[in-house]
Amino acid sequence: MITDSNPTTRTRRDWWPRRERIGFVLGCGMIAVIVCFASECARAHEVLADYIQHTGVVTVGSNHIDLELELTFFERHSFAERKAMDTDGDGFVSTAERESYLKPLAPTLATRVSLIVAGKRLTLTPLYEPELDLTEASTSKLSHHRLRIFLFTATPVELKSGDGIVIEDRLWPTAKFLGSIRAEGRDGCKLEADATWTPVTTNHVRIAATATVKCLQAPRKPANSVADATSEASRKIPAPEHPTQ
Repeated sequence: MITDSNPTTRTRRDWWPRRERIGFVLGCGMIAVIVCFASECARAHEVLADYIQHTGVVTVGSNHIDLELELTFFERHSFAERKAMDTDGDGFVSTAERESYLKPLAPTLATRVSLIVAGKRLTLTPLYEPELDLTEASTSKLSHHRLRIFLFTATPVELKSGDGIVIEDRLWPTAKFLGSIRAEGRDGCKLEADATWTPVTTNHVRIAATATVKCLQAPRKPANSVADATSEASRKIPAPEHPTQ
């Protein structure tokens, strides 16, 4: 039997131990997975940049129905809105420019949202001023921002179990839409929210989106529904605790 003791004739397997080979292969596999995952995340983020997300909370009590809407403008729509806010063109949205942006916008927001209860369209009233939360004041960077809207209306005395409460949202209808809805009952009211928003289209163009909340149990009637001390004209509630930047 002839053996070769010359170390220079060893194969690659001899000088690259099996454990290290396995580690190398696993490492390459992990890198490939991370690259693929990052690529998918980037594609998903790219798609999300075209959307405005509408998050709604409906609260039904004996006297009032409150509706809070939070709109999250992702990168592309946020960029366009921040450019519109930057009236002096200095690339930065100042506090004064935010206020100037909200002042003409605030009165129109309530007209673009409706509540339909048991087939009857109700008029919504601003509960307090909308909030603008900019995560990035610069107009040269891609970022997102949030707009919060607070509305209310008197609870119809005829509201009964089984009735549907439809939220019709006509805010920024040309933007791609993401939506969610949550319902909260007070004064014994029980609600069930359908998490699905339905687009309303005309000639294949979206003009609104609707979500439905079902009344499982109507709220208790107020002691005096005619001369209610918390009527729309006298209602006062504390400002929300959301931070505004």
